[in-house]
Amino acid sequence: PDGSDLEALWSSDRRSSTPQWHDDRIVFTTGSPFDAATWEIALLDMTTRAVTLLTDNTVKDWQPSWSPDGTRILFHTAGEGASAATGTP
Repeated sequence: PDGSDLEALWSSDRRSSTPQWHDDRIVFTTGSPFDAATWEIALLDMTTRAVTLLTDNTVKDWQPSWSPDGTRILFHTAGEGASAATGTP
């Protein structure tokens, strides 16, 4: 393969990084590369190609990962003045 058949999964003016794949979903960090406070956690549904922000706040959220059974997402957050790990139901 020469890469000519590659296709973008999502297009945005925001930086996207740390993708984690589970079944037909990809969770990732997205935000401005110049302002960590804009970093949020997003979910891409590969079936519909829809992107949903899972966080939307004024603190840095980053480095998401899936629980082993794929029902929860764990990520780091700088909320409340200190970095912590949290999850989504």
